[in-house]
Amino acid sequence: MNNDVLPTTNNQTSSDILPTSKILTRQINYYLKSIRIEVSQKTIDLYTHVLYRFADFVKHDVITPSDIRMYLAYLQESGLKPHSIHAHYRSLRTYFKWMVNEDVYKESEYPMKHVKPPRLPKYVIKIFSVEELQDILLACSGRCFRDVRNRAMVLILLDTGIRLAELAGLKMSDINSEGDLLTVYGKGAKERSVRIGYETQKALTKYIMLRGDSPGILWESVSRTPLTISGVQSDVRKLCARAGIKDGKRGPHRFRHTAAKSFVKNGGNVYVLQVMLGHADQQTTRQYCSSIGIDDVIEEHEKFSPVDRMKIK
Repeated sequence: MNNDVLPTTNNQTSSDILPTSKILTRQINYYLKSIRIEVSQKTIDLYTHVLYRFADFVKHDVITPSDIRMYLAYLQESGLKPHSIHAHYRSLRTYFKWMVNEDVYKESEYPMKHVKPPRLPKYVIKIFSVEELQDILLACSGRCFRDVRNRAMVLILLDTGIRLAELAGLKMSDINSEGDLLTVYGKGAKERSVRIGYETQKALTKYIMLRGDSPGILWESVSRTPLTISGVQSDVRKLCARAGIKDGKRGPHRFRHTAAKSFVKNGGNVYVLQVMLGHADQQTTRQYCSSIGIDDVIEEHEKFSPVDRMKIK
C-alpha cells in the first residue's frame, strides 16, 4: 500500500481530514493514486472529499453495511441534499467495487452488497417551449459575427444535447469532412460522436465562413480570441436574456433537457439517447425524459393506439 500524504480539497490540510483509521487511510491513498490517470480532476476531488469524510466518520478499518447506512443517515441529518447524499453513495460504491476488483478486499467483504441507494425526489426537468426557442433564434437572426456564431452554438446545443463544456471544447478538427458529425469529449475524457441535422450544418458552415477554417478552438470572440467555457456560457445567457427568457431559465443546460425530450417525443430510442448524451447510467437518461407529460401521452396515443392500428372492423 502507498503511504503518501493525503490528497486535500477545498483548502483543507491533511490533518483536518485525517481519520483515526490508518489502514483505511492507506487504502484510500492507494485508490486515489491508482485512478488518477483514469478519471478527471473534478472526479478525484469528489472522491477525495467523500472517502476521507467517510473514513473520519467510521474511525475503524473493517467496514460493514451498517457503517455505510449510518454514514448516509448522518449525511441526511447534517442537512445534505438528497442528490449530494446519492453522490456520496455512488462514490463509496465505486471505491469498494474497485478494491474488490483489485483483490484488496474479498468479494465476501464488499460492504455495499446489501445497502440500497438513497431515494431521490422525483421532479420534472424544465425545458424550453417552442415559443421560447423561436424567440431565442429570432434574437440571433442577424448577420453580424456574434449572431451567426450564437445561432450555430444554440442549434448545436438543441440538436445534440451536448454539455456546455463539450460545446466549448470543440475544435475545428472535431468536425468531420462532411460536416454532419462532431467529435466531443465528455466526462472522464470519454470520446463520442454526435450528428447534427441539415439546418444546424448550414448554421455551422455559415459561422465557419466568417471565422475562417484555420485550426484551433471552434468558437471565437468578436475580437477573434478563443472563447472559454465561461465565455460560451455568458454569451448563451445574454442571448436568452435578449430573447426575454426569465433569469432562471437561461442556462445552457436547459438546451440539453429540451434536446432529450424532443428526441424521445419525435420517436427516438431512449437507449440511443443515452449514448447521444454520453450517460453511463440509464437512470440518468430517464430523468431527462421525465418532462414528458400527459399531453404528450395523449398526442402519441392518438397516433399509435394499439387498437386503432389493428384496424378492427
